[in-house]
Parts: sequence; structure tokens; C-alpha cells
Amino acid sequence: MTKTSFTKKEFSGIPSASAHTRFPPNFRPQSLAPLTAAAAAAAARGDSFVQLPIRSPLSDMDPSELPAFANGEILKTMVGRRVRTVVQVQRNNGGVVVGQSTDGHQLTIRGAMDVPVSHFMEVFGTAESDQSICAEVCTDFGNNFDAESFNGLCNFANKVKELFQ
Repeated sequence: MTKTSFTKKEFSGIPSASAHTRFPPNFRPQSLAPLTAAAAAAAARGDSFVQLPIRSPLSDMDPSELPAFANGEILKTMVGRRVRTVVQVQRNNGGVVVGQSTDGHQLTIRGAMDVPVSHFMEVFGTAESDQSICAEVCTDFGNNFDAESFNGLCNFANKVKELFQ
């Protein structure tokens, strides 16, 4: 847990994740998470407060290990690499999901969460073969997802890789 202290006079922005930080009056961070309402009120009163950083599944990752966007066709070239994809669940058998990729390929996801049939599921994991992924993180996107747009993103991201690294 990180503790960030402010006085009313010094507060003018968003706290960083470093411990016991005091910000100068002109400090204006651009990319940190916004304060919660309670933290902003504590800062305005000049009180000390704790603001936990917002984390994503990718936050601890080395940028060179970021998962590549993959549809069923692109997955064939990604065996052994970390990937990110979306499938529409067709069958769910206790941690093994069979789903259709956004470009119509049938994929098997091992270690998947329990997602209802017909829902779309985002998967971060490692491509074990050209048709299977060992899941690390799964997210249920529900049954209203634009598969065509995601498929276009996969194709674009793999043509212009320098934008997504």
C-alpha cells in the first residue's frame, strides 16, 4: 500500500505511486489515475490519504511481453507467444471453452472462466497450438460485441506492429 501526503497548499494534481510524495504547486501529471472522490476531499482538507493505483492485467508486464492481438488466422503464426483474442463461446466444459474466433475459426481455451454459451470472452494467454490457448485472464464481454471491428483491429495491429508494442 502506498501512502501519499499532501497539504492543501501543495495539492494541485494527481498522486503518484511513489511513497510519501509531496508535489510542487506546478506539478500536473498527465497519465496517472484520477483521484477518487474521497481522496480528493482528503487532499483538499490537507489530510493524508492512501490512493491505491489502478491496475490492469498488463501492468506488471515487460512491454516486450505484451500479448499480440490475434484472431484465428493470426494465431497460427503465434504459437508459443502471448496473445490476446476474443471468442464467442460455443461450449464450456469445466474450464475448457470451445469458441469461435472473430474470423470464424474454432479455438479451444484451456483454463477459461465459466462464461455462458453465446457470450463473447476476451482471453489473454499463451498460444499452445494454432487452435488452442492456455488462458491467464478471461473477461466476459456479454452477448453484444462487435466481432467484425475486433477482427479488423487484429489485422491492423499485426500489419502496423510498431503502434502496438
